[in-house]
Amino acid sequence: MSRNLPGAALADDPLCEIDEDQKFWDRRGWLIAGVWVIFLVFPVLDLLVEDYSLPTRIIGLALIALFAAVYLQSYAKFSQNIGQGGTSARRAHANFLVLCAIIALGIPVIGLTTMGLFPFITSFAIFLLSRKWAIAAYAAVLVLSFALPIVFGQFMDAIFLIGRVC
Repeated sequence: MSRNLPGAALADDPLCEIDEDQKFWDRRGWLIAGVWVIFLVFPVLDLLVEDYSLPTRIIGLALIALFAAVYLQSYAKFSQNIGQGGTSARRAHANFLVLCAIIALGIPVIGLTTMGLFPFITSFAIFLLSRKWAIAAYAAVLVLSFALPIVFGQFMDAIFLIGRVC
């Protein structure tokens, strides 16, 4: 009997399920990304526990807070593109480059602690950008994961980070 009502056929349409899935990502995709921000606790703890000067701690914590804000804002704005092959929006690419710049600024200030941000860069690229950007991000993270510990003379001390970020 409900089949005779306008729109009743749509309720049984399998495409409605796709629409519901897409609505989830549109509204709550940033929450999924937000859960992973808890892992920023590792670089934060490093800054708080290790022997850093107060200005270095403040700059490092500010960089991580800015990184988290840009990351979450990007997922809030572009999470509807998850599973859609990424977005071509200039803002998403600009935000990605801002995240990369934050890491680049952090390397001379907080050193290997910046490696704790690498998984976020790769996740951003794989979920929000095109395959080309994702491959480039993974390649850069792979190279930096080996190069930075060597440059800082801490390869053996940081070897566990390589497996975590690659």
